[in-house]
Amino acid sequence: MQLVLKEMAKLGPLPHVTLTDLYPAPAGSSLDYWPEPVCASNVPPELRGVRTLFTCFHHFNPPVARAVLGNAFAQRQPICIFEATSRTTLAIAASFAIPFLVLFLTPRVRPLSASQIALTYLIPIMPLLALWDGFVSQLRTYSIAELQALTRDYNAPDYVWKCDLIKGSGVPFSTSYLLGLPR
Repeated sequence: MQLVLKEMAKLGPLPHVTLTDLYPAPAGSSLDYWPEPVCASNVPPELRGVRTLFTCFHHFNPPVARAVLGNAFAQRQPICIFEATSRTTLAIAASFAIPFLVLFLTPRVRPLSASQIALTYLIPIMPLLALWDGFVSQLRTYSIAELQALTRDYNAPDYVWKCDLIKGSGVPFSTSYLLGLPR
């Protein structure tokens, strides 16, 4: 979110941002955290404003994903979902570069521990776990048709859904986004 705010600062005044999580851990953050756990499928009504989910929607199975969207719709709150994954041949193939990125980037991690070095270079568990996580994330990413199907039950004249693909800078494949917007 700090990177998003840095880019938004170039466009004008910054919005107030409150981070939420089912397991909040605000230690060391310069951003505001909601102090209580927040489930994305049951957001407290007092939390008003744009809900954003970055690179996590593929972790929700269809009933939970539908509940997340239904909660935003029922409360007539805007929701913006952006994925950095894609269930395409190119994206799945790109997953196989992840272990090499782990090997290359680990020395730049701070603080760097002896266990990180051991589990990356001596016993390459971290590169293999990262490969598995990336590969499975690509496979779990919702297609545009699946995202549209998830919103099918949430229609009203005062709320609109927008869903499409976006090409990111430096990413060799397009990724999906879903917006739920009150009119």
